Amino acid sequence: MKTDHVDESMSRLLETAAPQMSAGWQARAVERLTATRPARGISRRLVLAAVGVAALVGLGFVPIPMGKAPGALERALAAAEQATTVHMTGHAWTTKGEWDLDRWDSADGFSRQEKCSAGKLVELNITQGDRVLWYLVDPETGQTSATEDFWPTNRIKFGELPAAEGKSYLARMFDSLEMLHRDLGVAAPEVEMTEHRERGLWRGAVDVVEAVWSVQGNASISGVNYREGDRVRVRAEVDPDTNRLLSMSQYKFEGTWEPTYRADYEWDVPIPDAGEFRPPKGTRLNRHTWWQKRADQTIAAGTTQDWDVVLHAVDVNRRGDVVLSLHRAPRPESKISRWQDGSLRWRVEAADDAGVSYRVGGGGPWGSYFLVSYGTATLVPEHRDRNARSVTLTVYPYPRGQTTDQSVTFRSIPLPPRQNTDDLFAAETEVIQY
Repeated sequence: MKTDHVDESMSRLLETAAPQMSAGWQARAVERLTATRPARGISRRLVLAAVGVAALVGLGFVPIPMGKAPGALERALAAAEQATTVHMTGHAWTTKGEWDLDRWDSADGFSRQEKCSAGKLVELNITQGDRVLWYLVDPETGQTSATEDFWPTNRIKFGELPAAEGKSYLARMFDSLEMLHRDLGVAAPEVEMTEHRERGLWRGAVDVVEAVWSVQGNASISGVNYREGDRVRVRAEVDPDTNRLLSMSQYKFEGTWEPTYRADYEWDVPIPDAGEFRPPKGTRLNRHTWWQKRADQTIAAGTTQDWDVVLHAVDVNRRGDVVLSLHRAPRPESKISRWQDGSLRWRVEAADDAGVSYRVGGGGPWGSYFLVSYGTATLVPEHRDRNARSVTLTVYPYPRGQTTDQSVTFRSIPLPPRQNTDDLFAAETEVIQY
């Protein structure tokens, strides 16, 4: 099992869950593109941390070990289960520079993430349900761009996977490698994990959870890139009275443990309101609506031993190419591992009522959440001199491994009239130049 696979699965645990869209979600989106960053008061905890650093340097003080703290991580996860919001501020040290990070998450699925360099916003992500907005600044040219997407995969909550039964969105943000291994069948790397209590001169007692492991393959953890064999240490501090996670630090061993990432957390704090999204002048916004128009409709559905397969839509362009909009998901009783390559596309065999066969000539919008995927397949007819009225499809949802031969057939699917365009995806992308 490669560590980068585990890290990717951990990062997906941070993806937003999918409540129904609330009215005025864009009004909640933070206006970070032209506005000045709001001033924030310094929390008592950060003041104490600063005093503690001064004491450590000036007095040579080190934390006093106070024995083991069994179950600290489990208690922190249980406390996250009861939370409604979390606010994270962080800093990352990378080979490409340093970044300040700011993130707000709500149990109703709202998420806002900011990334700043030298005090300037370089990346913004706002998620509300199945709508996702990205704003980026090109690091070389300074050119700004924005994309608004509809992600039906956000509707697939972890409640449909064994690891998430009875767990809230915020608790899933801090799931552990052990839970991935136990509930998803993911082979975690060998992790040295300890739980103990420390007492500082100024801050009082904290429960500390530390995990150390060696990277297998290339990996990206909290936005920091690692290579095969790198030693990584993650340290989480938990308030022993409230069991709330206070901070999480990440280190890379380079003769000594060098910091690569630090995050501090506040729980059950109000998420600030925001103005409307107004990109700065010169920004090009691409708004993709393909799945917004198709995710809620069903033309046909079927099952194999391990898969549920849904045909959501059929579209035909001016040339007669047929575009299928499909969805696959592992069946709840399936024994296949939930962690495989979610980007693997399905294989499709097709022939129309005129006897013309089709080949897969390309794809289009695609999104995966573990093995649950929504995507398209473009079928190109071998002959274009006939007008077909229907098509029969055989879909192999995951043409690899033990599920290679599993397929479902949809017979005599009516073909809609041709649209007066060659590129159906571009025709359904709204482009706004600010």
